[in-house]
Amino acid sequence: MLTSVTSLVISGTSLFVCLLALVFGSWRERFGSLFYLGPFALSFGLGLLAVRGFMAWRFLLCDLICLAGFLYLCWKTPHPWPLWAFGLQLMAVMTDVVDLVLHPQVLRWTLVTLQNSLGYFILLALLIGTLAAVRRRKAERKMSQA
Repeated sequence: MLTSVTSLVISGTSLFVCLLALVFGSWRERFGSLFYLGPFALSFGLGLLAVRGFMAWRFLLCDLICLAGFLYLCWKTPHPWPLWAFGLQLMAVMTDVVDLVLHPQVLRWTLVTLQNSLGYFILLALLIGTLAAVRRRKAERKMSQA
């Protein structure tokens, strides 16, 4: 699993952004990071089992769990980042479904590249939400001191 430089960079970036959200974010960002880290850890654990032919189903299961979490976050939120994360995660789920059901005649690396890109954009949305929460907290502190 963590044998190549690329997988180490992806894992390190994911952990870094999620830890930032856990430490500095509001409850939405904290839940968002847990909804992202939970399936990430589940995928890693299921990858250690190395059941042949289960890889695409593993990704679909983890992406659906993450999609449900982002749906919960964006249900009645005034913030835009959960909506972006939900939309990007929905695209990731649809990529899994296309791979499983339609068996497209494209190269496998194109779907993997799309999945990785979507993951980075979801992390970017989470990071933007975390930075916005920090700015809101600073503004509230400044207003209460005045």
